[in-house]
Order: sequence, then C-alpha cells, then structure tokens
Amino acid sequence: MRTILTHPRRLGLALSVCLAGATALTACGTEESGGDTSASTSGSETGTAGEGASPASAEESHDHEGEESHDHGDDAKAAEPTETAGAQPRIAYTYDGGVQVLDATTLEPVGKPLEAEGFVRLNDMGDGRHLALSEGNHWQVLDLGVWSQPHGDHSHSYAKDPVRTDIAIEGEHPGHVTFDDGRVLTWADGTGTVKEFTAESLLAGVTPKTKDWTAEHAHHGVAVPTHDGGMLVTVGTEDERNGVMALDADGKKLAEYDNCPGVHGEAEVKGGVVFGCENGAVIWDGKRFKPVDGPGDYSRVGTIKGSAKSPVAFHDLEVQKDAEFERPEQVAMTDVRTGTMRTVDLGTSYWFRSLGRASDGDGLVLGYDGALHRIDTETGKVTDKLPVIKAWKENEDWQKPGPALHVMGDTAWVTEPATQKVHRIDLKAWKVTKSATLEHVPNELNGVDAEVPEFAVEEGHGDHGHEGHDHEGHDHGEGHDHEGHDHGEGHDHDHEHDHGEGHDHDHEHDHSEESGHEGHSH
Repeated sequence: MRTILTHPRRLGLALSVCLAGATALTACGTEESGGDTSASTSGSETGTAGEGASPASAEESHDHEGEESHDHGDDAKAAEPTETAGAQPRIAYTYDGGVQVLDATTLEPVGKPLEAEGFVRLNDMGDGRHLALSEGNHWQVLDLGVWSQPHGDHSHSYAKDPVRTDIAIEGEHPGHVTFDDGRVLTWADGTGTVKEFTAESLLAGVTPKTKDWTAEHAHHGVAVPTHDGGMLVTVGTEDERNGVMALDADGKKLAEYDNCPGVHGEAEVKGGVVFGCENGAVIWDGKRFKPVDGPGDYSRVGTIKGSAKSPVAFHDLEVQKDAEFERPEQVAMTDVRTGTMRTVDLGTSYWFRSLGRASDGDGLVLGYDGALHRIDTETGKVTDKLPVIKAWKENEDWQKPGPALHVMGDTAWVTEPATQKVHRIDLKAWKVTKSATLEHVPNELNGVDAEVPEFAVEEGHGDHGHEGHDHEGHDHGEGHDHEGHDHGEGHDHDHEHDHGEGHDHDHEHDHSEESGHEGHSH
C-alpha cells in the first residue's frame, strides 16, 4: 500500500555509541577538557549466529561491506512478507519462558511465541521494526515482522511473522540500549563496554560491525548519543555512581559533572538531556552541565520520560532516604529553560513501569488506583483521570509481573497481570477502545510502530528494497487514503528505577520520536 511521506517520523535516540573512554570524575561541577578519555576503542565485529534474520525488504538484499550476512533460517524463509495497507504496529510482552507478539490494534497474537529463558528485558532499537531482548550475556535481536520502506514520495509497508533473528550483540550483563538518528548503542553493566552500530545493518539483516568503547570502571550505567555524533556517559564504579561525562565524536572529553550521586535515568527534551540524581537532576544543554536542586536534601529521580515538543522532563521522585521500600505519591517535572523542578501530588502511588508521555507532551501515570492520570507538564496540573484496570500494588520484588504502560503516538497500552489482560487506550478520545485476554501472564511491554525511520529518509534510502518493484496495481492517484499514519512523537520506552541500595533495577530507555533519548532509568 502506498503511503505519502508528508510527515516523516523522527526516530529519536538511535542508540548511539560514539562513546569515548570514561575516566573517574574528580571535579565537582563542570570541567572543560580537550583530553582524549578513551579507555579502549576498537572496530571489532561482534555478534553470533542464530535464526531468523530478515532483510530490509522482500525484494532486495543489502551489501554491507565488512558485515556478516546471515542464513535467515527455515522459519524466516517460510514466512514471506506481504504488503499491507499502511504501517501495522505491533507490541510484545515477556512472560515466564518467552515473548509473545501482538497486533497493536486488534491485540490478537501474531505468530508463535518466541522462546526466552529466565528474566528478560525488551529494548527498542529505533528502527520501527526490531527489539533487543536482554538475556544471558547478550542482546538477541527480535524482528517483530512489520516495517515500511520509503520509495520516492511515498512508502510501502510489509508484514510477516515475528522471529528471533540470528543477530546477537555480546555484552556481559546486558543493560541499556539507546538510539538516535540511525545510531544504536548498548551498555554492558558487567564490563562498562559500549558497542555502537547502525540500525541500517539490522534492517539489512546482517550482524553489525561495532565500534567499542569501555569505561574505566564497570557499573550499571548508560551511554546516550548526542546529535553531533558524540555521547554522554555515566561515571561510577560497581559500588557507586556519581556523575556524567560528555564526549565528542572522537572520544575527547568536553565536560564532566561529578555531583550526581546515584545517577540513574535519562531523557531528552526540547533543549537538553536530563539525568536523574539522588539530589535532584542535571541538565546537559549541548555545551555544559547544569545542576537542578530537588525539593529536599534527598530527592531521588530514577525514571524519566522526555518529549520532542516539550522542554520539560517528566519523572518520578522519591524523598525517603532511609525507607526500605518507598511508594511515592508525587511525580515531578524538570524544566530545562529555568533549571527548576516542581512536584505534583497524585494521591496514589505508582512504579517505574507506570510513566509515559502523550504526543502533545502531557505526562501519563498509571496509578495504584488503576487509573491513567494525565498531567499538563506546563502547568503541573492533573487534567484527566481514566479508570483502566483494577486497583493494584507494586511487588517488592521488581522482577515479578506488574502493570506496565507503553505509549506510541496517540495510543497507549496497559497490561494487567492480575487478570491476564491488555488494554488499548486512545489518548485523544481518552477512552479504552479494546481489551483482550492474553495467553500468558505479562511482564515487560514494548513495541514498534512499523513506520519509516527518519534516518532511512534522510540518508536517501528511498529506493531500498524496490529494485524491480512492480507498481502495477498500486493506485497512486486521487482517492488514495494516506491518512492514519502518525509520524510524530510518542515512541516511548519505559525505564526502570531502583529503590535504593540492593534494589537497583535495570531500566529501559525512553526514546520518543524526534527526541533522542528519553526516559532512561537504570
């Protein structure tokens, strides 16, 4: 089906890893430096063979010099793609023993469950098609089986059964994945190694050649790509994290900030990138770090949601330093224009999988009361409340299933493990439009929008996958309906947060469209 590209989607954070070496932070505040901080950099190729890698299109394979092409396996060969009437988004949830993919509209299962062992995580990779499954000591690339390709002034969309591809990115204790403008980067907590590669290689179905960088000390951290080809990296040790460092595209240190104890969570908003600290937050404005005080001496921010349309970061806030398990009833917002933080009383608690952003920048919170709360991030007022699920309470073991919120564009999905259901919410109409019973008890939740990634448009890939493409039978004239495709923000990637020492949850990254890095929480 032909779709006119009038509003190409901006694919925020292409998990980039132009990371240069991290050194221990020694100065409080901002330190200018031109020194090369690369601890170790290599162009080594990584990845292991498995099954099911899928090409960027049904018609054309890509030639990526220096990258390994793959046998797509019997399952992938058996599932030939079909062209669809526009992009067909899909969501996926983890359960004990696997991952199940659903049609994001009908909520019906698509294909067979994808096997997975142990507690696994799902990470967006910024290409509208793939998710990274954190398991063992690698990220296994999952092809959710839907995508769109640019072709001149329009695009073509395709669908097939989802598969575990044969692409794996190695990493001891795999942690966060971030992305921006076609760059993808992974952070391995066990070594502090960042691997940077291109999303285009994933679309081509090849194991990517990676650019590696390793921090001075391994820790639970994150690397965030910047629009100039550099990156922001956390600094710390296995015992403590205390700062953030900015590196240019060559790995040279631009600035360093070391007064961010327990650094955790990040998101990009209009005008800067915000990191969470135990004393508030810190903003990177592209040139320097700017601290933001919290409302009290202990003001822990750990899960942040960003927005391309708003200069305000939306996040959690914990204020009880000595609490064994805090259940906060307030959320907070950090304004990069003023460098200030304000709080909002919800009257109900929530957890790290509760937060999201609407396409207009409003904050969303799924509360213990079972309702979705909508907050105007400019005024700090709760503007709406929608009952969605039954009242619930967070498990003290964060790995156990609990309700999760996922947002793409103007649609949100909420899982309800207690009833084994999933619900779809139209955020513009502000109502639940579909509910379905799942085959398994859901845990993690993520998804892909199947739209054309902006980097594919910008790099002139409009003819990829269309050599010899027969357009006969496609009506490109008047009467063709090209509406119904939201190319705006709303690509939300939930991030988790920790509840203090010994309670550090590996969290996800929120990459809203047009907004590089959004909502990362470790």
